[in-house]
Amino acid sequence: MKDSDLIDIEKMNKLAEELGIKVDKNSSSPGIYLTENGKRKKMDAVSLLMAIFPDLKSDIDDIEKRDEVH
Repeated sequence: MKDSDLIDIEKMNKLAEELGIKVDKNSSSPGIYLTENGKRKKMDAVSLLMAIFPDLKSDIDDIEKRDEVH
């Protein structure tokens, strides 16, 4: 199963906008980007969630371990 099958993109965009995160729709380079010290870096959704909610790391690690078994 692809990660994108597990994510509600519209809900994620809405939450990002509510948090003050700039969301560009219909971009020619879709993805989640972090700009730090003037450098733009593409992030995956899991890394972004762990950065926002560090307490989720153990839950995400457990999910990844279960996925490896299947």
